[in-house]
Amino acid sequence: MTTNETRPRYLSVAETAKLIRPQLKAHFPGITFSVRSSSYSRGADVNISWTDGPTTKEVDSVVGAYESKSFDGSIDLGCYWKSWLLPDGTAETAKGTGTTGSLGYIEAIDNPKPHPQAELVHFGADSVHCDRSFSAAFLQPIAEAVAKKYGHPTPTVLVRECGAYVDRTAGSGGIRFANGYDLGDMIRQEAYQTSAHQKPPEQETAGNPSNGPSNGSGASLGDYKGHPTISLTLTNGRAFTFGLAKAAAIMAHAEAIGRFVESAGSAV
Repeated sequence: MTTNETRPRYLSVAETAKLIRPQLKAHFPGITFSVRSSSYSRGADVNISWTDGPTTKEVDSVVGAYESKSFDGSIDLGCYWKSWLLPDGTAETAKGTGTTGSLGYIEAIDNPKPHPQAELVHFGADSVHCDRSFSAAFLQPIAEAVAKKYGHPTPTVLVRECGAYVDRTAGSGGIRFANGYDLGDMIRQEAYQTSAHQKPPEQETAGNPSNGPSNGSGASLGDYKGHPTISLTLTNGRAFTFGLAKAAAIMAHAEAIGRFVESAGSAV
């Protein structure tokens, strides 16, 4: 089947998984990944799992471009992407309308051809899921460091078929911090943020219980397929995420929004 720069070649979810495997091997040598493809009535996914090794964020940075669909939770709407497949098997997002036209936060993308031999494709995987588990050898020193930082006994690390985890029945689930996290949450968060290629975190690098994953102001910055986003924590604890276009609109109408909140604030 031929293709051009407007009509992409379709690659099945199995073909997509086949492209992902060598990329993981090249970026994370020595780490064993399970890469499985699955199809269902409304789509298809690639599921990646591994133990210890790189963080989920590190793996996402390699495999995220092989996704063909994104979901905007702020407006409950999905959108689709075309991608550039380069000669070495790597991929870059090519184009898509995003969701800002429907008042969402996902910006439209229209990236030029990055290589003379790049091919426009549509990957058969709606999403690529990453599932990282831990060994007891990796999780135990993290649990000790986090517990020591906050002056609590180290909770027991248990092991099941799915991997190591902190025993929350022994008290770690009852220790609550200002951000609503318990000690088990803090240990798990630190583990997910720590690469197995690094030394286990020392006392001074464990997470701050006063603000958890945010920056302490109720807002945290991020990015989506190379576009900046901001997430605001609402009074009900849920996050509201949007991009630059919506942020600019809010800033332009800040006074009107302020008046609206003052007049209808009792309903918030």
